[in-house]
Amino acid sequence: MASVNLAAPTGYQIVGAALAVVGGFVAWQYFTLMKATKVFKERKRAGRSFDAWLLSDKQRKSIDFAASEGSLVSMDSPAEKRTWNYKSPPKLRIDGASHFNNILGTTLTNLIFPDLAIVIPATRIQAPVEVVWQAFMDFDNYHKWNPFHSRIDVVEKSDERIYLGLNVNMGGLLGSLCSYEEVHFVDSKRHLLIYGVSTGVPSSVRSVWMESDPSDPNATIFNSFDMIGGYPALFSRYYIEGLTHKGFSSQHAGLKRYVEEVVLPSQK
Repeated sequence: MASVNLAAPTGYQIVGAALAVVGGFVAWQYFTLMKATKVFKERKRAGRSFDAWLLSDKQRKSIDFAASEGSLVSMDSPAEKRTWNYKSPPKLRIDGASHFNNILGTTLTNLIFPDLAIVIPATRIQAPVEVVWQAFMDFDNYHKWNPFHSRIDVVEKSDERIYLGLNVNMGGLLGSLCSYEEVHFVDSKRHLLIYGVSTGVPSSVRSVWMESDPSDPNATIFNSFDMIGGYPALFSRYYIEGLTHKGFSSQHAGLKRYVEEVVLPSQK
């Protein structure tokens, strides 16, 4: 059996791990509270475009659409910079509760709580990009193909922002969780969805986008990453990181099978 040499944790990481245990408990309380309380109301699509459905007027005002071109997006989010490349995990802000409001100072906070990027390998789907986009955004049918997010509810909170209520099947010791995550950006022309946990305790940004395969207009390259910051990132390393990577990978594989084996044949 091959041996694995693990580097000894640094003093900063030991301190961070202790804080992460406390933070993990607080985060667990937060998610439990969100699951148990009726603080959201359902937002029906009612014939609206995806962009109009998933972005409230208040959220649209926080977006600089003129600067959101090519591979750039510009809006309020947990990302440190307002404008960033949605194809690359951005550095996250450290002024929120997930980083204890930066009370330790920028240098020490960054040492203890480095961001955690979980990047899923791109998946090629043999179908036009618009077909894949429509299937991915059809939340009502997620139970048919998505083993990681078996259900997504679109809801609006009293803060006039739109959230995705995700049933997340983490597996392992965590089982199934409920997470309400704010929609930050939607662009049906670029086939892009950005969302994440920006309120309460944790801090994260998740980017999903798809593009036509340059070598085949009838094929799509599906991409996604999950960026986690603060003590949730430290708490998630190794075990939860592995479950998350496995979950998002299963989402890629499930969408590929569903589009190629169910959606496309039904359109012929």
